[in-house]
Amino acid sequence: VLLFDEFAGQWVSEEYWHKSQQSETLLDGRVRMTFFVGITPEMVGWLLYYGARVYVEQPEWLRKEVWQAHLRAVEMHERV
Repeated sequence: VLLFDEFAGQWVSEEYWHKSQQSETLLDGRVRMTFFVGITPEMVGWLLYYGARVYVEQPEWLRKEVWQAHLRAVEMHERV
């Protein structure tokens, strides 16, 4: 379950990503998308592409994985 901000939500809700996808536009313009898929490294990369424009609601382990990847990117940029 992914929660996209209003800007990114406009783009992702117009695309067909997977036959299981369901999307719901919330009153504030954000878009909640639900998928029933196996999670691959490519999907994690897709989530990282959206940066702060997406929040992983479920599963919790994926939210933590995306968060840790963002932290590693910050740490890398701080060292440069």
